[in-house]
Amino acid sequence: MVTFVDRVTLHLSAGKGGNGCVSVKREKFKPLAGPDGANGGHGGDIVLVADPQVTTLLSYHHSPHRSAGNGGFGMGDHRAGAAGENLELPVPVGTVVKDVSGETLVDMIEPGMRFIVAPGGIGGLGNATLANPKRKAPGFALLGTPGWEGDVLLELKTVADIALVGFPSAGKSSLIAAISAARPKIADYPFTTLHPNLGVVQAGDVRYTVADVPGLIEGASEGKGLGLEFLRHVERCPAATPSPTSTSSWPSSRHTRCPTASSRSWSVPRSSRSTRSMFPRPRTWPSSCDPISRRAASACSRSPP
Repeated sequence: MVTFVDRVTLHLSAGKGGNGCVSVKREKFKPLAGPDGANGGHGGDIVLVADPQVTTLLSYHHSPHRSAGNGGFGMGDHRAGAAGENLELPVPVGTVVKDVSGETLVDMIEPGMRFIVAPGGIGGLGNATLANPKRKAPGFALLGTPGWEGDVLLELKTVADIALVGFPSAGKSSLIAAISAARPKIADYPFTTLHPNLGVVQAGDVRYTVADVPGLIEGASEGKGLGLEFLRHVERCPAATPSPTSTSSWPSSRHTRCPTASSRSWSVPRSSRSTRSMFPRPRTWPSSCDPISRRAASACSRSPP
């Protein structure tokens, strides 16, 4: 079952504008009181909204066809048609909107950002609006214009400060689970991570986001493994941290050194059951580590040689 979608094509149809009305006011003792046909209502727009609470494009993968409301028809007695209801589509922060030719329309990198991707049609004018001194009672009205219809491509690029990049089964998910509240899937087989995971790290007054992406193997550019498609999620990251090659290539000893910013020796007991047990909570902190390094050191526990 698909649980994470980062690229989808939307088939959009904005609302049509309502037609104007042709009407002449008739009252007792005033058989021809003048034109009173009102204008038609404008069609509804389709608006994309960057929502921090949305993390995937899965809902649009299942329902790619979206349309806004049409404008109402104008009526006599100067009753204008109702405007069509706008349709707001929440998308994750970092979504790139492209047209069918691949040209970028907007990059929604700010929470709350709004973009009218499909404008609605304009309502037609009624004969009351079209009246002038030379044509006091027009016998015609204008039709409403159709709304925009077409396809757009939504492509999600994760917004993070640090990206963890490396081989499969190198402990990237274990690290992000140790330093943040994220709980990615962790198991002792390669390619456990199938989609990017985000974790927010709070180190004193410093707050930053770490992204864990699926593992890379040799020949990924040729389609081996999971390929390179997910690397677009690290394009925005100011820093990329390479992970160790693999746990299978580490020294086969009871304790394996874990790199930290401190010069003191820190080690991690090896476990054959799960890579998650490699990162127990520390009992003490290295006094020489800065706030960010202390979070990295939380993945290691002090143990006698």
